[in-house]
Amino acid sequence: VGVAIGAGGSGALENVAIRGGHADGPGFGPAPASLDQGSGLNVYDASPRIVGVVFEDNWSSNHGTSNDHGSHSVYEDCTFRANYSDTFGSGLYIHHHSHTLAVGCLFEDNVSAGSGGGGAV
Repeated sequence: VGVAIGAGGSGALENVAIRGGHADGPGFGPAPASLDQGSGLNVYDASPRIVGVVFEDNWSSNHGTSNDHGSHSVYEDCTFRANYSDTFGSGLYIHHHSHTLAVGCLFEDNVSAGSGGGGAV
């Protein structure tokens, strides 16, 4: 699981695959200490650029494969495929205060037992 905390606009993750992540630990709400969110990537108070990343076959008991509580994250040409969440946004979860942008991304066969199968805001 990747984590970006306070990375500002300089962080980037490009052309990698994140597969088989599992986030089912204790939850502490929208905080970096929560281990039930973001089975592939957690973003808090950061603005990373995520380009050409494949998020596939990840599982979380809470917020999706990419759990974005950032400020101005950008997801470009990413693939969110066959991810699962027990509650929200199995592919990409964008917290309500975030100004996240997803451009040219593919959301395919993601499932959420709650709401937002591919993504949720």
